[in-house]
Amino acid sequence: MVPASAADLERELDAVDARVVTWRRDFHQNPELSNRELRTAKVVADHLKKLGLEVRTGIAKTGVLGVLKTGRPGPVIALRAD
Repeated sequence: MVPASAADLERELDAVDARVVTWRRDFHQNPELSNRELRTAKVVADHLKKLGLEVRTGIAKTGVLGVLKTGRPGPVIALRAD
């Protein structure tokens, strides 16, 4: 869905922001050792699957890759996060 107005976009961004804050709090309340973030990787992978992305896990042990196939030609954007 494309926002119809700046106000609609603002509401959508607020909803996303609230979810991100919830995830951050959850991750901080459930810390994992470096390169052993198995729970965190599962949470991320499960969310990407719910969004309909193709998900690959186990990359360098705990890495997660989400691929959105649009079927359209053109540039590709990558996002990397630690």
